[in-house]
Amino acid sequence: MASILTIAIYSAPITHSESFTNTNPPAINMANYSPWVRVDIEEFQPSEGDYLTVYIPTGTAYLANDTTKIYAQFPILSGQPKNVYYIGRYYFATTPEQEWEIKSMDTKKDHVTFGKTGRFFRLYEGDDGTPYGIHGYKYAQKLIEAGKIYASMGCVIVPENVLDIIDASYKADNKDMKVITTSDIEKIANFIVI
Repeated sequence: MASILTIAIYSAPITHSESFTNTNPPAINMANYSPWVRVDIEEFQPSEGDYLTVYIPTGTAYLANDTTKIYAQFPILSGQPKNVYYIGRYYFATTPEQEWEIKSMDTKKDHVTFGKTGRFFRLYEGDDGTPYGIHGYKYAQKLIEAGKIYASMGCVIVPENVLDIIDASYKADNKDMKVITTSDIEKIANFIVI
């Protein structure tokens, strides 16, 4: 039986910080190519044009920028799929699926519900503020580590370190940042390489 040898040629310039050997070749799979680059949330550099996409079914969010083609992925908590009575309202608490903008940030005194810093980034529909927002929660990290996805009364809850990055992105976007909450996998297709 004949053997077939396939040779792939890597033609991109190698920088001083890169070194490749035949036991450590660069990982290139053009069938799975995406122009997007994923970074850890701590490495994400906020800039104008940042936006947040929340994929509700998996409790995953993507902070991204179409210009830089850089994104960070991180876990979130969203609204519980049940009826609740909260802040004088009776409603189904699942996080609504739609496009929003963050146009204001309030500081709340309740540091259990809104986390250590109390920051509450209000979600707007056009020029109208809604009861929904993005904020911390004292026990957010514990719930995420326990594998929870649905824990809020409809808002998107993130750990405090992520809230710091969202805060910086919101300011870089001149306090008008796009947010998408969705169960439509097509809206996160840019960030998935299968």
